[in-house]
Amino acid sequence: MNEHRKPLGRRWSDSLGPAEDRKAQWAMSQQWPLVVTTLSDESADLLKVLDTYLERPGARDQASLEEVRLAMRRLQDTARRAQQITRLAGGRIRQEREEIDLGAIVESVLRERARDIHRAGATVRSELQVLPTGVDATVAFGVVDSLLDWLLSRGRELEVRIEAIAWPPTSRLVARAIGGTAGAGRPARSDRRRRHDGLRLALLRQLVASAGLEMRMDEAADVTVCIEFPMAFDVRDGLAKFEIAAEVITPSPLTWVLVVATDPQLLSNALDTLSTAGFEAKGACSPRQAWRLLEQGRPGGVVLSDDARGGAFDTLRAELLAPDGPRPLIEVTRLRPPRGMQAFRTPGIPSIAREDVARELAPTLLFQLTKAG
Repeated sequence: MNEHRKPLGRRWSDSLGPAEDRKAQWAMSQQWPLVVTTLSDESADLLKVLDTYLERPGARDQASLEEVRLAMRRLQDTARRAQQITRLAGGRIRQEREEIDLGAIVESVLRERARDIHRAGATVRSELQVLPTGVDATVAFGVVDSLLDWLLSRGRELEVRIEAIAWPPTSRLVARAIGGTAGAGRPARSDRRRRHDGLRLALLRQLVASAGLEMRMDEAADVTVCIEFPMAFDVRDGLAKFEIAAEVITPSPLTWVLVVATDPQLLSNALDTLSTAGFEAKGACSPRQAWRLLEQGRPGGVVLSDDARGGAFDTLRAELLAPDGPRPLIEVTRLRPPRGMQAFRTPGIPSIAREDVARELAPTLLFQLTKAG
């Protein structure tokens, strides 16, 4: 607990960083002191061990050599985590979203880290199931691996399970380290443990933030972490199970749809399709035309083609894709997204292929409008 810490002699790296509020928005800028200090401390420790080793007269025994190797491994470990954090903070992260099985990812991490788990004297109980998740496989593996790293530093009895949340469609990973916090009968963590625990947590939180995921933590009697992954969702699956009464098929006369595309044929097809379905649709093939239409009033929906990019189009896209932008918004892509990924070409935004516009655009828009209503 913070009130038991000594006020003097405390280093930056003795805590998890300035932001103690777990509900506060994650900011890497608050964590640089931890990263820098941990690297500096490990470098100093290695130099001290090397200095002692080199000054030792005569033959150097195997134990002292192993001490040097251990210090080198600690520094390499710290440097690797610091490098990962720096790369993520710089925006360098894979963002190729695909449909993966979260249960298989967790199982793969546990299998690959089985030796580390055994060395740590830990046991892991897992409850896994097949859950389609819309996120890059490498990122998902990194998040689960980093979570395991941190939990192993907090307890020796781990529980991992995944569960499906109905709405919004979410695959939730719940992990728990039993007896994870210091308390009666539990030895206090050393400075080195606190440094490394803080760095592990910084890497985990940076991975989660960079991937656009959500994480909640509870450090009461046990440490519990919940990470929510977007569930892969095929809009056609929803439409197949979604029945709409005939009297609500005709959209409200107040609803108009903005269609933005540079390809005249695509623009014409989209406008014709929406018009036939009863929507008032207005098209724009340039940013200027789109802004002019937006000045006339907020649309009830937007269809945005992936060819509308570059220059002024990027400013327009940023405005339309903003959280407070007009919704629903549907992206039209050149290639058909893999099954299960319609909603995740851009996170939270349904997408359909150009070749499917005539068949799927109107039902998709109607489904999104009805779902939102």
